[in-house]
Amino acid sequence: PFLAELCNHGYTCYVFKMPYNLALLAPNSANDIIDSVTDHDYWYISGHSAGGAAATMYAKDYSEKVDGVIVISSTTRADISDISIPLVSVYGELDTVIGSSYNKNLPHNPEDTEIYCIKGANHANFGDYGKQMLDSEATITADKQRKDAVEYIADWISLFGRDLVYLLDSLMQKIK
Repeated sequence: PFLAELCNHGYTCYVFKMPYNLALLAPNSANDIIDSVTDHDYWYISGHSAGGAAATMYAKDYSEKVDGVIVISSTTRADISDISIPLVSVYGELDTVIGSSYNKNLPHNPEDTEIYCIKGANHANFGDYGKQMLDSEATITADKQRKDAVEYIADWISLFGRDLVYLLDSLMQKIK
């Protein structure tokens, strides 16, 4: 549902199949799409949870290929504070999965990182996989949580007028 909503804003999204459904095991997967799709001039890489951590690892290693990073309920796994790529971090007020590592890793973000906290949101509702161990109950619906996140991200991307590569633990396909 999340990517479909983002596509409704006119962005092309790509979803990747990850080994064992864990993006941290293949953070360079975006190269396959970025190198083969020639009709896009700008690329953003993103992910939820471990996918967001993998996105920051990719941005660190391939900063010349991406124009921005979007992390959703995730921490910055790689120190990208020294690269000049915009980053937006969206998370839920009630997310108890990322916990204290979120604040601990903030210094790894670029100085001008945008941070957006969705009131009443938890970790799992950004995805579409049900409840997650250690997560709090959201006080807003999953649909509202995803809609709020998509609206914020779409507005943020529109500032730059660019396309999006989305790194997620799922099947590789183009969504438009």
